[in-house]
Amino acid sequence: MPEPFEIRLDEEQMRELDSRLRGIPNALPKVIARSINRAIGHLRTLIVRRARAETKMPSKAVRSKIWFKRATRVRLQGRLGASKRGFALTMFGAKQTPTGVSAVIPGIDRLQDIPHGFIATMPKTGHTGVFTRIGRERKPIREHTTMSISYAILASGATPAIVASGRNHFLKRLIAETDLILEGKRNI
Repeated sequence: MPEPFEIRLDEEQMRELDSRLRGIPNALPKVIARSINRAIGHLRTLIVRRARAETKMPSKAVRSKIWFKRATRVRLQGRLGASKRGFALTMFGAKQTPTGVSAVIPGIDRLQDIPHGFIATMPKTGHTGVFTRIGRERKPIREHTTMSISYAILASGATPAIVASGRNHFLKRLIAETDLILEGKRNI
């Protein structure tokens, strides 16, 4: 994923928000936290849609690889990230063959052969995946996976557009949340 980005409000914007919410105690941090959380939800949706288009994965699987941490009144910072690991090929019906493993990998949409590959279940975690040996020893193995969500977003070139959309959404939500509190439609 790209470097973290910040949305900063200048002093004039903060004074305007503070003056609008002056009579309501603790309203400003709550408005900012809600706006951050709504912007994170919006960004998550955009990332799922773009990554799904790139990887041809179901949205439920893509969403499971994306994590977020919500902002609070005390900590006015939200985080959104995506796993750097791809999906296990066993999710796509990988089959053991006499020469290795074959699987239809999303995004490629054709049968992919992995020579000398084998399907194994890890004893401690129970994870099942497609592996190949590295070198001649027994222990060093490497798992074969699909494209990661992080790589799919970076490769698509959509990162600047997603970040800009997140900034715009945050500013729109800031105004909307302020209006909802002033109209009495939102509790503090």
